[in-house]
Amino acid sequence: ARKWGGTRFGVLADDIADGVSYALAPAVAVAVCVAGAAGVVIGVAYAAFTVSRLVYFTLNKGSSGDDPRYFRGVPSTIGGVVALCSTILFKDDVALVGFFVGVACVLMVGFDSAYRHLGRVLFGLKRERQLLAAVGALVLLGGAALFGPEVGAGLLLGASLLYGFLPQIARFI
Repeated sequence: ARKWGGTRFGVLADDIADGVSYALAPAVAVAVCVAGAAGVVIGVAYAAFTVSRLVYFTLNKGSSGDDPRYFRGVPSTIGGVVALCSTILFKDDVALVGFFVGVACVLMVGFDSAYRHLGRVLFGLKRERQLLAAVGALVLLGGAALFGPEVGAGLLLGASLLYGFLPQIARFI
């Protein structure tokens, strides 16, 4: 909607869809899968952090001359992946789920690093690299089908954390 001059409702609908997909859905999954009140607390905290990140991103879009190919802070997509993967891997260990959800929240709102827009990166790649990304996705899905969803969730969690911390590590170095 922003790129092609859509209506204001289109832009709003996109923001609402992001909020439901990357904030509320993972928060509900965490609250349901992690037993007891701790799961609800973790889910509500995750939703609050993610919605605040989305609101901040929406209100500050284009205001500071930022490059539209980058995000400030980890995109909420990565936060959702970290929250869901940690729930799959550690649903019986509330402390570990809480730790990884906390890491996701810190990455989304705590760092002022520029992160590449993943969709624009993949579609901007040369055909060979797009093919390599597709093969990697197939290997991930095949591994999950052969060895169980925990393998796929573990690989996604590791890749997401690497993506999240890489700019911080590079800045430190």
